[in-house]
Amino acid sequence: MKYEGYRRIFLGTLLVLVNIQIGSVVIFPDIVGYIVIAVGIGMLLQEHNHKALRGARHLSWAIVIVEGVTWLLFRGDLRLVGWSEGIMIVLGSMSLAMRYLIIEAEKVSMELEVEQKVWQKKQNIYLVLHTLSLIGLSFRMNASAISAVLIVVAISYEIYWLSMLAHLKQKVKRAP
Repeated sequence: MKYEGYRRIFLGTLLVLVNIQIGSVVIFPDIVGYIVIAVGIGMLLQEHNHKALRGARHLSWAIVIVEGVTWLLFRGDLRLVGWSEGIMIVLGSMSLAMRYLIIEAEKVSMELEVEQKVWQKKQNIYLVLHTLSLIGLSFRMNASAISAVLIVVAISYEIYWLSMLAHLKQKVKRAP
């Protein structure tokens, strides 16, 4: 069950990151990926009822609601909204907190203190990368150089997050 939960979170993250469009129709809007993530967190929660996972589940469904409202109001095109960067910062902050709580809950279940310290470092690296991206997004002034750096940072933290999930999936799969 735990393996399947991490697999769903991984898949949901990919669905959020990859935007497939045919003409003006988005095949998988971000809300679909966030629903898959929320279901994956629910699966983890069934296996390990931890306070951090309950918080992550609440945040994941809050993200689904915000995504759903913006999708219904603006058809997913935040460029139609004058305050789109504000929505992106709120969603990014909620996503950061959700991901932090997922790793926090997993660290608690780790038996070895050395392993916990390794994951604490990974968690801190991810936290710094994601926070830098959010700060940069809030101060961006349509400067192409800053935008390019932000894209690199955003891609870096998403790849880092996916690699952490892949590692957790394998760790859980190998466990007896």
